[in-house]
Amino acid sequence: MYVRINQVKFPNKMAKEAVQKHAKSTLSNFGVNGRIARLTVNISEISHSVISIWKDKETFKKYGVDEINKFIQMEKEMGAVVSFSEGEASGEISKMFDKGIFEEK
Repeated sequence: MYVRINQVKFPNKMAKEAVQKHAKSTLSNFGVNGRIARLTVNISEISHSVISIWKDKETFKKYGVDEINKFIQMEKEMGAVVSFSEGEASGEISKMFDKGIFEEK
């Protein structure tokens, strides 16, 4: 697995809400090109972190980089401060895991 975490601080609540709405409606080929999951963590009224989980680094580099860079450019044009980290990941899932808590795309 490969994970990319974007931390974004927006200039105001309206900018944050606009980006979140736009992201939900425009994510291309979600789940088709190796993206396993995407989580948005609301940190505050004007900031969030987005965690994207990909099948592997190669798949992320092939399909995810351009899409994420377009979003980062849009966020910066709106006055947001964006930082990120990424890397190989591993994880566990509980037997109690209920995939029903996620919206399927």
